Amino acid sequence: VYARLGFRDAFGFARWALPDALPLPPGLAPRPLAPEDWPALLAADQAAFGAPRGALLRDFAARLPAAAFVTPDRRGFVLARDGLRTPQIGPVVAPDAATALALIAAARRALDRPAVLDLPEAATPIAAALSAHGGIAQRPFTRMTLGTGSWGKAEQNFVLAGPEFG
Repeated sequence: VYARLGFRDAFGFARWALPDALPLPPGLAPRPLAPEDWPALLAADQAAFGAPRGALLRDFAARLPAAAFVTPDRRGFVLARDGLRTPQIGPVVAPDAATALALIAAARRALDRPAVLDLPEAATPIAAALSAHGGIAQRPFTRMTLGTGSWGKAEQNFVLAGPEFG
């Protein structure tokens, strides 16, 4: 149906349930998002995602501010929002998998209850870490694009905002 309209498959991802908190990796200490972090956060996100989405990110941060964290160098961040049944962590933009995992761990600990996240199939080190700490892959999705659009720096988009958001 979608192919006839010009859509194409971009990549696969899966919804993961995180029933338990994750340990914070040593040496990586995300801190709560502060108002002065927004310019750097938005620049990092646009470079990684490939399009501006400041209004969406600010909305997510306002929904669950206790789960909004940045790295000390402001090159990575995590946001979360309330979902239908449980909070959803994402997006997570980071320069590498270890930093992304630290951001996920910080958000999950701040939520203090089970959460879900949408993890691209290419993020295998994070999938292994989540699985080792009780994470469960629940269902697959396929990210589609219209035409020949690109995803910025896909290797820095470790957790998606959700199937409906990108």
